[in-house]
Amino acid sequence: MVLLSELVDGHVEGHHENDFEHTDLYNVMRAEHDAMITHKRGTLYRSKLWSTVAPSGNIYRYVGLLADYRLHCYDMQCQLRQLADKHKDLLGGQQASETDRMEKLIQLLKSTPVKQKSDAEHGEVSRGYLPLEVYLTSEVTSYGPWVVPADSQEWFTHTIMALMVCTVQVVCPVLILLDEWIQPSNKLAAWTTFVRTLNFSELLCFGTTLEQKLHTAMGVLLLLLVFLIIRSYVQDQRADGSKSGRLATNRFWMVLGQVTNMWSAFVITLAIPLRFWDEDSSTGIAMDSLTLLFIFMLDDFSGIACVYMGKSSESFQRDVAWNKALLSHCPVRLDDLINEGAKQADDLWQINLSSDCTLLVKQRPGEEPRKCARRLERLQSETTGLLNVKEGECRKLQYYVSPDCGRVIPGLEHDILDCLWWLGDNLLRFWGLIVPFMWMAVDEPCSASSS
Repeated sequence: MVLLSELVDGHVEGHHENDFEHTDLYNVMRAEHDAMITHKRGTLYRSKLWSTVAPSGNIYRYVGLLADYRLHCYDMQCQLRQLADKHKDLLGGQQASETDRMEKLIQLLKSTPVKQKSDAEHGEVSRGYLPLEVYLTSEVTSYGPWVVPADSQEWFTHTIMALMVCTVQVVCPVLILLDEWIQPSNKLAAWTTFVRTLNFSELLCFGTTLEQKLHTAMGVLLLLLVFLIIRSYVQDQRADGSKSGRLATNRFWMVLGQVTNMWSAFVITLAIPLRFWDEDSSTGIAMDSLTLLFIFMLDDFSGIACVYMGKSSESFQRDVAWNKALLSHCPVRLDDLINEGAKQADDLWQINLSSDCTLLVKQRPGEEPRKCARRLERLQSETTGLLNVKEGECRKLQYYVSPDCGRVIPGLEHDILDCLWWLGDNLLRFWGLIVPFMWMAVDEPCSASSS
């Protein structure tokens, strides 16, 4: 059997053999350029579009996204239940059960024409309204403050895994730090000796034997690398801060995830120099650095603990963009789209869009057209684009999980987390340069007075 990938490989190789002046290569790249810039389509364009509104993915953000998604489902289904009871005469009367009436409302929604207002009239653009259908057809159940899907096994697995990852990232670095602190190899325990050993001449000497020199060189290089990796991660978190703060997500999971990663990064930077001192060989130092980075990156989708989910950062960003797009066109109150004077069931749903595709409230006699309150919308005072136009600016959004539960995002928790990430970035700027050379100076003393 010839695989498709093998056929493509052969075709591409033949393509280059006959493309002497790179003309075909240029035409292919020009077509991709036009697709992205002119026509705004293609896989690469969509991937970039998703990444502008969504942060990189990890298990905390994914669980938080699903948690608030289920809250929207539950609230809208509760509202649908009230509408089914209010208009039961048009939905089958007393003979029909509540579930049957709700199901009939959903079926009527799927066949309802969506009309867009032009300068002259309302013209039909489609039938059914996807932002409502998605949330109304997802089965969820409430257990007190917890809203879980009808099939709760996946929810339970994800939640337990997220809590276990959090526990490992919080506890394990502390245990490693405490264990290394009580080891005889800890040069900080004898502070007087450490200060006496720390002198400029030791920076020029890696040790007296080849083994000592290899040990010191490996330790310094890997300390610099690990600190660089952690600082790059901190900078990415700051860059994702605005996106995370404006994410339609559960605040508990958002704060827990970021605080956990801050704590893990901070403690690992303290523990890793002590751990390197406890190793006798350069190979051991290399393995230790991989172990600590494994704990640090355990929550990422590429981490071994989250591989079972089959998610990637790109797929998470696509899910976020999908959810954000739906919420921005989803009404806070379903009765804004209900025709209270309907004489037959087919006239219950009335879905009208303005000329700019904004959802409109069902007009009552004598009322002017007005926009419908949506679950995710910009503040009325905002007039510029949603993305930052200047460094440090952050556009505000009004976010509703239910008619009685709304907040402005980004909120205070985002501002506090951003300050903490900024502080961590600046500490690592100093810590990542000083610690490797201090470690080298006292690792393998060369002078007799330092021994």
